[in-house]
This record gives sequence, structure tokens and C-alpha cells, in this order.
Amino acid sequence: MSPVVVQVEDQYGNPVPQSGTAITLTLNNSGSAVLIGTNPQNTDGSGAATFNDLTVTGAPRLGLSLTAKGGGLNQAVSSNFDMTSRIIVKARNNTSMDQGGSWTGGVAPGTNDLAEFDNITVGSSASTYTADIGSDASWYGIRVSGWTAIFDYTVTDAGGGHIVTLDVAGLVGTNLTRSITFNNGFALGADQSWVWGDTNSTGGNLNLNGNINNGGHQLTLNATRPVSLNADLTGAGSLTMMGPGSLSLNASVSYTGSTVVSNGTLVLGSSGLIANSPTLVIGSGGRLAGNGTVNGGTTNNGTLAPGANDTSIGTLTFNNGIT
Repeated sequence: MSPVVVQVEDQYGNPVPQSGTAITLTLNNSGSAVLIGTNPQNTDGSGAATFNDLTVTGAPRLGLSLTAKGGGLNQAVSSNFDMTSRIIVKARNNTSMDQGGSWTGGVAPGTNDLAEFDNITVGSSASTYTADIGSDASWYGIRVSGWTAIFDYTVTDAGGGHIVTLDVAGLVGTNLTRSITFNNGFALGADQSWVWGDTNSTGGNLNLNGNINNGGHQLTLNATRPVSLNADLTGAGSLTMMGPGSLSLNASVSYTGSTVVSNGTLVLGSSGLIANSPTLVIGSGGRLAGNGTVNGGTTNNGTLAPGANDTSIGTLTFNNGIT
């Protein structure tokens, strides 16, 4: 990181020439991140303590800050800064993703890395539009960006049951033209927001065919393009739907946290069952559609639209009533 300079000042913000005062920095909101380097540092004749060799190690983290204190002076807190991750881009091949050769630079992403699928990933050959997950993985997040693909993309899971654990960066797709399907499962390592689609997206659905374990964390989906979950969502965390797009639940989901549809449409397929969520709240901008079943108590402040689409008639079942 860039050199950090701490200046001793009076109550009016004027520099105070106070040399030899030991100033210590501590890292706030650190999580697993660690501040290393020469610390404390003494002030020079102008009252400034300069830290030239500081590094933050550990998992990437947003909203960090530094607190400076020492010499009986009032402590000061820096503005927030982020510890960002490496971006590892999927190469244009169908090599298994647990191999370095599957990625540009020859290194597979790890816990502190953002796995990116972009125009480097895809080309004119259909064979480059699929790759196997290979094994379990832990990534800081997934980003699909600048996706001007000519075929849909598929991440297979030939071995079955492999899990990708995502940290706070979650899963984000912007500037989309084609769809992507993940056949592996996911696990949440932190509360996170998944963003799928934006105003620059002219196409591109997200299809999730493996189980998702929220690990007790909150999952917020802000979707502009359609998202389909065709497997179970487990764990004690909650689910919040936002954005003008849709989330389709096409299987029985067993998570035990609350469910909120603030905006957009939650679609329950014919096999869709919200089995164990105690409450479903449909906000004023929310919409519940489909032909599935809700076991928990439901509060509707938005729109109910039974049926597979706007032109069909269907049945939504509420086993614990609706108000």
C-alpha cells in the first residue's frame, strides 16, 4: 500500500512540530486481514510519522480504516479503504477449472481471488463455451463482465457434488448477452449480494443447477435478468429478492431464514416449495408468481400472479395462510 503519513495537529488543524512521539496504527473492521510492517513510527521534526512499508494481508475486505494513537494525543481515524483481490480470468479453453492451465496466467483462483469470465474466456468455437469445475474451490467471488458471447456458457460438474465457496464479492454479472449455467453447488462464506444483469445487458440468464448452502448468511439477489435455482437452498440465512428481474425456485428449498420480495418477481415453479422459511413478505414493489407452495406465513403488500406467465392461469398454495 502507499505510504501512510500521520500528522500531529492542534485543535484547529494546524501542524504541530513535535518530534520523537511514537505513533501506532491499528486496523479497523479487519476480519481476517492483518496489518504488517514497521509499526509504531516516531514523528519527525515537523510532527509527521511516516509509515513506508505497511501491507495488509489476508482475505480481501471492504471498508477498512486505520486508527492512529500515541503520546497522550487524541486518536484519529482514517477514511475507509478497500483491500482488493486479484482478478483471475478464465482462459479460452475447456481445461478443468481446478488446473492452472484453465486460467490466464497459468494460476487457478484461490480464496483471495476474483474469478472472472469475460470476452477473453469466449470465442467463435463452441468447444470453448464449457469447462468442468473439477473439484471444490474457494473464491473471493465470481464476475461475469463484458459478456458479448455467441453461445451460452456451461460450467459442468462431472464428478458431482463439488462446491464453490464464495466470499463477500458474491456473484456479479454485467453487460450480458448470453446465459451461463453452473452445475456445481455453492456455499456462502459471508453475507453477500448477487447482482445479475444491468441496463447494458441485452440477454443472459443465470441457471443454478447445484445446491446452495447459505451457511447462516443473508443472500440478497438484485436481478435485472432472470435467475433460476433448480436445486435446494439450505442453511439458516435469509433470502431477499430485489431488482426488476425474476428469481425462479424450481425445487423444494429448505433454508430456515426469512424470505422478502422487495422488488421484482419471485416465481415458484410447479415443483417449487418454500418449505421451512417461517415468513414470506411481499413488498409493495414485489410480485409472487408461479404454481408452487409456501409453507410459512405470508404477508402480501404487493402483487400475486398465479401461473407460469402473464397469460396463464395457475395456483399458488399457502399452507399457513396469507394476509
